[in-house]
Amino acid sequence: MSVYGRYSFIVPDDIKVSKIRLVDRIWYRVLLCAFTLLLSALAVLYGTGAFICYGPSPMARDIFVLSMLNSDYSAFIPYIYLPESKILDITEANRVFETDARVDSAMIKIARNDAEMSADAYVFVNEIKEQLFSGAMMVIPNPAWLSFGSVINQEGKISGGEKLDDMIARYGGVGGVGLISDPGDKKNMSAPDNDASGVFIRGGELIYGARELERSICGFDGKGKFITGKMTAEEALKAGICDGLDCSNVLLVNGKASLTSGVPGGLGARTAIGQKSDGSVLILVTNGLYGWRPWGKGFKFSECLGAGIQDVMDIMLEYGAVNAALLGWAAPGAMVMNGARVDKNRALTREEIFSVSAIIKASIIYE
Repeated sequence: MSVYGRYSFIVPDDIKVSKIRLVDRIWYRVLLCAFTLLLSALAVLYGTGAFICYGPSPMARDIFVLSMLNSDYSAFIPYIYLPESKILDITEANRVFETDARVDSAMIKIARNDAEMSADAYVFVNEIKEQLFSGAMMVIPNPAWLSFGSVINQEGKISGGEKLDDMIARYGGVGGVGLISDPGDKKNMSAPDNDASGVFIRGGELIYGARELERSICGFDGKGKFITGKMTAEEALKAGICDGLDCSNVLLVNGKASLTSGVPGGLGARTAIGQKSDGSVLILVTNGLYGWRPWGKGFKFSECLGAGIQDVMDIMLEYGAVNAALLGWAAPGAMVMNGARVDKNRALTREEIFSVSAIIKASIIYE
């Protein structure tokens, strides 16, 4: 019985039941609409992927498949549409044919000391903006200002990772670039906890990696000259590499670019390192779909699709690189200068940590 002022009345039970049923119907319709919208969205996404994979453009299919394979978060998607054998065929058809040529160190002329360098020789960073990606190019005039920082345990092995800011501070640097992700991230870079999967050389000693397994390696010798090529870790040490690591592909040797077939690696975040004939070191970091944040300041989807390997080679050549290497198919590097983040790559699920980074010890200016 309900009371309003001096009046009272009794609500019949059938009316109470009808009100309960009305609420239930409202919730049912809300949930049904939400489920229908979700199902429609999934159908559109699936249909889009199917159209790309089975549509009229093989290149669009290859870019889609290879780009999805770049990240652990999306690597399963191509297998929804295509059999494993077809994906292997696509990967094989889109390759980088690395040159067998050896680096000619005589092409690199490095000033002996800071006094012989020009007065305006400072580390600087240029912003890169292309149609499908953006990024940053760091130019270090003196290779002596660059060193590799790492997380080494008491046994001399790389152990875990560290935030780039913390590693830069620990080494007393003013800037840096993350090169190798933490050991748990086996997709984008080599995993230091597995000797067969990668190589890291520091101070002329092999910190980890199989000595006789041939792979792409890059690094600096005692004179600051950048060396890269297909070699074993033992050959890298004999070539004089004091600080080096394995890389995904050799891009440039003696000013000549490696040949490519199709769109190797699709589109994605890239990190590359190289050297000009005057000894200046170039480090390029581009963004990609890995970790893009639509809510970020100045976000533009058209600039976040990622760079192709040919794009990276073209940029390195444009900046005058003689020798260059790509660090991982889609290694989302990080670039920090004077405590400020320069690149736009951000991890979505966890804070980025690196086991190996390039540490800069010099004054910084921007262009």
